Amino acid sequence: MKLLALSLLACVAALLAIYLPGILSTRTLADITGPDGTRFTVEQSFNYDPELFTTRCFSYSPDGTQRCWYYYDHEDDYWGESATTTAVDPARKLLIVYRHGQEAVTFNYQTRTCHLVLRLGWFTQEEFKPRPPG
Repeated sequence: MKLLALSLLACVAALLAIYLPGILSTRTLADITGPDGTRFTVEQSFNYDPELFTTRCFSYSPDGTQRCWYYYDHEDDYWGESATTTAVDPARKLLIVYRHGQEAVTFNYQTRTCHLVLRLGWFTQEEFKPRPPG
């Protein structure tokens, strides 16, 4: 019994050593570039409180001179990298991020507007706001 408990503890410690640094650091979940060179990313950081994760979206102008951001959710669940896919829709000028196969975020690289589908099914469309310093 003692050997089983020690083995289980060793397995848990090994899993924490492997996965914890990735969970606690800011992670890029999606990174997609449109035909015009506009880049769009989704990033997630650990909150160190019961609200767990904050997810943000960023856009970068084709010439790299402008970076803008949009708040996604400060009480978000963990996004596994394998759960996130991306697509470009040139006809509609959209960069699309999917979460578990469902559209989560679209960014129109022509109008620089974002449409978010939050985890509770709430929809919004906002222009990206300049990212605050810091």
